Amino acid sequence: MAAFRAPYHPSVSSSSVLDTDRQAPMTFPYHSQTHFSPSFNSMDSPYPPYSTKQSMSDFSTTLGHGDPESATIDAVNHPPDSDSDPGPPVRVTLLSRLGRLIPNSFYCRLYLLAVTIESAIDVVIEGIIYLKMRDTLESIQKDPDSTTQEADDLTVKRLPVYLGIFAFAHVYQFILAMFAVHQRNIMQFVFLGIFNMALLIYSIIQISEIKVKSDVVIQESSQQIVKALTTTIPCVISLAQIVYVGLAWKIYQEFGWKVYKLLGADRLVKKMYANYLFFECLIKFDGFFWVGFSVQYLALVLSPGNVEYYLTLAMTPGCFLVLLVGHLAARHENKWMMISFFLGCLCALIYFIYKLYRIWSLRTLTEYIGVFKSHSIFAAISIVFLLITFVSGLLVWNNFGKGLKKQMDKADLAKKQAENMGINGHKRTGTAVSSYMMNTSGPKRNNRMSIE
Repeated sequence: MAAFRAPYHPSVSSSSVLDTDRQAPMTFPYHSQTHFSPSFNSMDSPYPPYSTKQSMSDFSTTLGHGDPESATIDAVNHPPDSDSDPGPPVRVTLLSRLGRLIPNSFYCRLYLLAVTIESAIDVVIEGIIYLKMRDTLESIQKDPDSTTQEADDLTVKRLPVYLGIFAFAHVYQFILAMFAVHQRNIMQFVFLGIFNMALLIYSIIQISEIKVKSDVVIQESSQQIVKALTTTIPCVISLAQIVYVGLAWKIYQEFGWKVYKLLGADRLVKKMYANYLFFECLIKFDGFFWVGFSVQYLALVLSPGNVEYYLTLAMTPGCFLVLLVGHLAARHENKWMMISFFLGCLCALIYFIYKLYRIWSLRTLTEYIGVFKSHSIFAAISIVFLLITFVSGLLVWNNFGKGLKKQMDKADLAKKQAENMGINGHKRTGTAVSSYMMNTSGPKRNNRMSIE
């Protein structure tokens, strides 16, 4: 009777797929390869045969699921089968590259939209205020009355500079927001929230500063317009701050999951990555305060022809070079570059301490009256940020060679693979279909379901 036993046919249920996997050498010779060919002739079939839904192992080897930002390092460890059809090469255009700057996350898009609207409105308002002042400022500078010229010289020079720095702060905020979204740096979102609060405080102070000298620097017919515009700025910033706080939790949840997919569950790697992101935040904000201090010092204190003027002018690009070296050293774990960065930080620290001492020792001179407070604030903040950056850099240096660079390189490689393979609305590009399902005659691979 055993000789007439019916052959075993695997069920089409998802549970029998695992049984079939274990018994593949015994069951598959019974079936002909043509029996399964209709399911494999096209990559467009949504799921592997014998399965009613995609398994967890398929999800773990997907390059982004149409989102290059979500590409996982496991996709590099387990690339798609070599015999699978990669599809036609994707042509990368300038428009597609610009499109990658727009995040796929709904909440990140809302955040960037809020930052864009806030920055655009405030920069336009600052520009209108400056245009309202310009005609009056030019007439004051050409005034033959030396008494009036000396009395209003500080106002003539100071207000346009502060307006420019405030507008530059909003542009810088927008750039940092783009970096925060691209790098999934939740710490940078926190820094940007604090930075936005500082802009709110300054916008309130700016109202009183312009109001005091409005009769001097603004024509009487434009004073009401300028008053309304200066009042609008803190309202816009406050509304934007509320939006940022409301989106913070959603973005935190999203970024936590994406970082988990990029780096895995190793807590040591996550801690090292957090130190790295904190260091990246610091060097970005270092750049703003260094530039802000240099611009004020050049425009309000120094004059061309002075040796210190040209030294300060050369310092600005030098600062960005030092910060760039620090970024590259931390990302590529280059010890010599990190040593160069530390030396640059020490030079910058000595420079700001010297400037702070000079400002306070000469604060009674005409060049420093009325501006030494703002100069001192920028110099003090730069010194504090430099000290914190130095300590943070030491922590990052201590993590060199412990596996963070390897994990980040894998994440970058997975993202590049997802971008190079392209996004196709009719094909699940980048999904590694099981070789057991794709090959019915060759050797089989154990594809047990696993949660990675």
